[in-house]
Amino acid sequence: MSSDTLIRINRFLAQAGLGSRRGVEAAIGEGRVSINGKLLTEMGAKVDPVKDRVLFDGKEVKPEKRAIYIFNKPDKVISTLSDPQGRPCVADFLEEFSVRLVPAGRLDYDVSGLLLMTNDGDYINKLLHPSFEVPRTYLAEVSPIPNAKLLKKLERGVELEDGFGKGTEAKIPNSNRLKDADLGGRPVVEVTVTEGRNHFVKRLFSACGHPVKKLVRVEFGPYKLSNLKIGRFKKVDFRELS
Repeated sequence: MSSDTLIRINRFLAQAGLGSRRGVEAAIGEGRVSINGKLLTEMGAKVDPVKDRVLFDGKEVKPEKRAIYIFNKPDKVISTLSDPQGRPCVADFLEEFSVRLVPAGRLDYDVSGLLLMTNDGDYINKLLHPSFEVPRTYLAEVSPIPNAKLLKKLERGVELEDGFGKGTEAKIPNSNRLKDADLGGRPVVEVTVTEGRNHFVKRLFSACGHPVKKLVRVEFGPYKLSNLKIGRFKKVDFRELS
């Protein structure tokens, strides 16, 4: 067995879409992983993706080619692969895919727009980890009509119940941007943030006295929604995160 073909087990499992490297290390510690019939106990173990038989929770893990898609999530859809309440969820849109895809983070039930779907757990971890400060850009239809005072307040920041929060940039979007999100003719603010706290953008606007009526994410890191139709997918290349 050539050492060139071996990869660490946590990387192998992450690339199979079973979680981040840290997440799968926890599963190894819980005795949920075996290699060629032997229960795995070493975090640093290596496997040959072609020759070795790896089981995770008793099911064989097949290596998949890395894949990433942009999904234009409709509102009233849960950003998970299942929902105990029976509401529509992302999994309902994945029947055509043979590769296992999971969402990179979430969009609220009533928020639409760009949701990244991938089978690379490590990449998801980088996208979501606070230390990377990956920017997310939203279009927010607000009331009352936005003004220069609101834009300055968003960039200056406000106190929220879980700490200070701010946008890195706030502006009135151009007409092309509004068309991409089907928000033409409405009072809309474009805001970029680098945090993923629960309902963060909505709470930011509410604290500034302009509650959100509709919210659409149009950018996430190096990825843009552009003119992708709602409910549709677009395959993209993996891009480095600045």
